[in-house]
Amino acid sequence: MEKKIGLESLKRNTDFLRINHIDFYILDYSIENRLAKEEYSSVWRAVKEMLPYNSFFLEMGLSRAAVILPEKSAEEAERLLNATIETAGNGEGFTAVFEGKVCRDITEDLELDGITYKKVVDPEVMSLHEETETAYSEKNLKLSILDDDEVIRMFLGDQLDAVDWGEWEVDLQVYREGESFLNSGRLQENGKHIIILDGIMPRMDGMEVLSEIRKKYNESEVSIIMLTSRNRENDIVSALEAGAFDYVTKPFKINELIARIKRVAKRMENGDG
Repeated sequence: MEKKIGLESLKRNTDFLRINHIDFYILDYSIENRLAKEEYSSVWRAVKEMLPYNSFFLEMGLSRAAVILPEKSAEEAERLLNATIETAGNGEGFTAVFEGKVCRDITEDLELDGITYKKVVDPEVMSLHEETETAYSEKNLKLSILDDDEVIRMFLGDQLDAVDWGEWEVDLQVYREGESFLNSGRLQENGKHIIILDGIMPRMDGMEVLSEIRKKYNESEVSIIMLTSRNRENDIVSALEAGAFDYVTKPFKINELIARIKRVAKRMENGDG
């Protein structure tokens, strides 16, 4: 039986784009003929290489995949679908027979019933910027995003990187999961730290990461904003009591999150612990 992943992410990410008023299309790919495992990998690698930088590729099995295309027209989506199928289908020594369609939303044409979801752990750390040595100052802000969801990481990275932070010198980095972040040495870097922390992640969930940080750092050094789909009152209370400064539930609006980050930065600047 094929390993299938991505359904949960697909539902969550389309909700996320919708609430932030970002139009999108979905390319639904399936390979009709049976290929060897390495041939499937070759096909999907070729598809990924042809997609725009801000598209989000979601594997849903060896022979099934979906791609979210934010801010693209129907004509662009159709062109990309046809181009990827035509090019990626002709591998070295084999041909992949594709079925593909452009979907406006997951509730219309994309049949998702019966697909199971299995989370894949990938501890690799992703950085938006190469780390540079900077002198310590009160205006040196280390902003870290911890989220195992690729769409959330890329969206937040793009949006927060474009923010006018005023006098703050902001170094922004993103991480796929908590253990890699804690082992990265990021918190030893000079400056004030603000962490946008997902509540549900592989290996260590958000509350475990929060607890580990609070063993060594107080709120004047490291402020934490929880960004999570956990919205029960006891989850919120537990996080705030454990040392989170703020709590934002998914799906969220990006402008509200930016305002909250700026509020935290202002508090840290004023020395309010």
